[in-house]
This record gives sequence, structure tokens and C-alpha cells, in this order.
Amino acid sequence: MKRALEKLYIIIPPAETDVLPDGRPSSSRRMSDQYDRLAEELREFMTASVDVMERPLKEAPSNGLLLLAHDYSSEDILSESARSAKPEDPRPILIDVNPSHAFSSSEVLRPAAVVLVDKFGQWQMRSERGFPPIKLYGLKSLAPTLAPKLNPCNIRETEHYCSYTGREIRTLPELLAFYIDVYWQMICSETGRQ
Repeated sequence: MKRALEKLYIIIPPAETDVLPDGRPSSSRRMSDQYDRLAEELREFMTASVDVMERPLKEAPSNGLLLLAHDYSSEDILSESARSAKPEDPRPILIDVNPSHAFSSSEVLRPAAVVLVDKFGQWQMRSERGFPPIKLYGLKSLAPTLAPKLNPCNIRETEHYCSYTGREIRTLPELLAFYIDVYWQMICSETGRQ
């Protein structure tokens, strides 16, 4: 029996903890409505409650799945969490990540998936048709269940991750809802959650 995800949290780091790679602080990510809009659009495709929270990762709720606005200052926490996580523990999905960083750090940070900056930018500008073909960087183990909507390709493939392409799913919220459902069912089957 399928078990639906009940809570999804979009975590945005507060401005004072969000730093650029060179150490300079960046402005608050909540100044625009991009994450509120993402939450609203995700609700159209999911039964889970979707809440946006502006807080450090270490203060994020643990009773659901996390979508994390990428934040270099959270990487130590993510890395430590990945080292101590059991295979059945839900991992966060990272949003708005530079492709080279996603490809080089995923095996260490062990996210459930990564939304690349170009895909996130296309969604923000409401121009998601066609390009780029890579929709998501995610877990290779989900490939059989994601097909035929999302198909794995060997672009930047690692031991546990691959790029996914597909033309059936048109919007980022629909893509995330589909991927999250498949991922959550895998987690539930591994833990025997009813």
C-alpha cells in the first residue's frame, strides 16, 4: 500500500547564515516570492502540506521531507548527516545548485536529488519548454520506477547519481512532485512504514 508524504518543508537559510563561496553574506532569499510560489505550485500536485521556512538547516523540522535552497554554509551539516544516516533515512532535495558543484559534491552530501540552477531559473522565468534536457540530478536506484517519464543518462554519472531527462513532465513543481512520490515510496518500502 502506498504511503503518502504528509509534510514537505522548503527551507531557506536566513540572510545572516547565507554566505557566498567567498564568505560575503548574500541578501535574504525570501525577498522575492520564488519559494512561496514553488510551495503553492507544489500543492497542486501533492497531498502533502508544503510550508516555507526561513531558518538554518540545523533548526529544520525532522518530521517530513526537506527541499533546501542551496546554501554553502549548510554543507558541513549535510555532509555530517550523510555520514551518520541510515539508508532508509529521508535525505533532502537541494534546489538551485550550480551543475559543477552538484556533480562534484553529491556523493559526499548524499541528497535525494538536486535541482540545477538552470532548471530552477527557467521555472522562475516561466520558460521551461525544451532546454535544458537535464531535468534533475537524482538517485540512480530510482531509474526503473521513474521511467518512462524520466530517463537516466550518463551525463556526470557517479556511483549513486545520474542526470535525468524527459519530455513528459513540463514544470518543475510537477517534476518534483513525481520524483518525491517515487522517492518517498522507496523510503517507505525500506523502512516498512505503513
